[in-house]
Amino acid sequence: MEIFRLIFSKIVWIIILICLGIGLIILRKYVLNILKRRREKRSDERLIYAIEHGLYRETVGCFNDEAPEGYHLYKEAEICLFEKNKIQEGIDILINGIKINPNIEKMYKLIVYAYIKLKMYEQAIKYSTEGLTITESIKIEEEDNIQKCIFEQNKKDKIKYLKLSRGKAYMEMKDFNNAICDFTDIIKLYPPDYEHFYNCYIFRSKAYMEIGKFDLARLDLEKALKYCRKYNHSVKDTFDLLEILKQKENLNKT
Repeated sequence: MEIFRLIFSKIVWIIILICLGIGLIILRKYVLNILKRRREKRSDERLIYAIEHGLYRETVGCFNDEAPEGYHLYKEAEICLFEKNKIQEGIDILINGIKINPNIEKMYKLIVYAYIKLKMYEQAIKYSTEGLTITESIKIEEEDNIQKCIFEQNKKDKIKYLKLSRGKAYMEMKDFNNAICDFTDIIKLYPPDYEHFYNCYIFRSKAYMEIGKFDLARLDLEKALKYCRKYNHSVKDTFDLLEILKQKENLNKT
């Protein structure tokens, strides 16, 4: 009996050690994934900050040495990505990067950003659409549920940026129906209590006003107002739009 107890005890300890080992492996993957996402976020923030503040030479330092094939174009050419009067040159570099590796969805984000800066809305729509195709096709083979959740959230955020940018470009092109579709897709993408819905509702209300759907525009502005109050955002823009809506409604009645 004593021998069986010893064997059973050893088996239990082995199972415990195996479980601890698996747990540590999962925890390590989870921590590494969080650190990777944070590095990517800081890189994006540094890049946008450098662009907005005219620190063009600093943009080349926003990509690490572990970046996938295609990113090296930024470092080799030391291009000032959005340098004044050289925005198109930066776009050409990004297009070359896409030719080398068309699966880098972040490149589409920057191209769209640049084209909107240039007010070249047709091109912004084109690359938003291409970027969405790439982003939506990306899948994760990771079995860990936590990493899957992080991946899916990150994917949603990228889709949101591209659809929001494309929706704004559609608005500038007076293609209000397609703009409404993009803003609606973003709203459907997130849970009902998502904090940043108010932007989508505001943009969609503008599109509804342009096509004369004033009732729908009012509903969206009321929802935007609700989110602004809930999350302590400024309500000024929403009230301004409500005033414009009243004026349009009065004109429509006369």
